[in-house]
Amino acid sequence: MTRQIIDGGLPGGRVNETDLALMGVLAARRGGRAALSRASLSAELGCSPAALRACARRLEAKGLLEVRPRHLDNGGTIENEYALTEAGKAACALALAVRAQEGR
Repeated sequence: MTRQIIDGGLPGGRVNETDLALMGVLAARRGGRAALSRASLSAELGCSPAALRACARRLEAKGLLEVRPRHLDNGGTIENEYALTEAGKAACALALAVRAQEGR
């Protein structure tokens, strides 16, 4: 699932199928943000948790995604909050439009 979708014209540059799938899942949620466990999100995307982490890091580095770790009062961890930035929302919309034009 690593084929490149778009090489240019996107805020942040290239995105691949996994990147686009993650952005699409978040774009479909309220405000482009969701608190999801890595296990449930990777299952929804059809990739491994390691591939999800790599994808999230790529999108964060491009300024398209913000990942916020969340913790309980006792110090335990709970699911991360994933949020598309405004650039991420624009990149997702553009990538999905290009993909639709190409008939994918």
